[in-house]
Amino acid sequence: MRLRPLATIAVLLALVVGACGAAATPTPEPSPTPTPVCAALDDLRASVDALEAIDPLDDGIDAYPPAVEAIRTDLGDLRAAAGDQLSAEIDALETAITDLQGTIDSVGEGSLGGAIREIAEGLTMLKSSLTVLGSATDAAFAECDAS
Repeated sequence: MRLRPLATIAVLLALVVGACGAAATPTPEPSPTPTPVCAALDDLRASVDALEAIDPLDDGIDAYPPAVEAIRTDLGDLRAAAGDQLSAEIDALETAITDLQGTIDSVGEGSLGGAIREIAEGLTMLKSSLTVLGSATDAAFAECDAS
């Protein structure tokens, strides 16, 4: 007869310990959905990274135009999402893209070595403009992490 109360106490103790252990594990909060501006900036960065990853010797100069077009598309998406808030920075990046496109288009007119140097300089200007745009986006849209 004495075993039954001990068994009941053991079961209750196991339930209490189990409940305490379960309560100690926090439920992770879902990640917030990025705003259209933040998502467009992320897409733009990915497209610029893809452009930068092109190796003209291995991939050929023909790999550049589709990559530049992807950047133009992403920049248009960002312009649409941001409205007028980032127009100066977007315009500056657009100018850098246009300059780079001109360099790419003129590759047939000179040496490939010189063109590669000019493309690298154009990419540097493009990345610089993207950094400025990212900082402006972070200031205008606090929910974006432009780092």
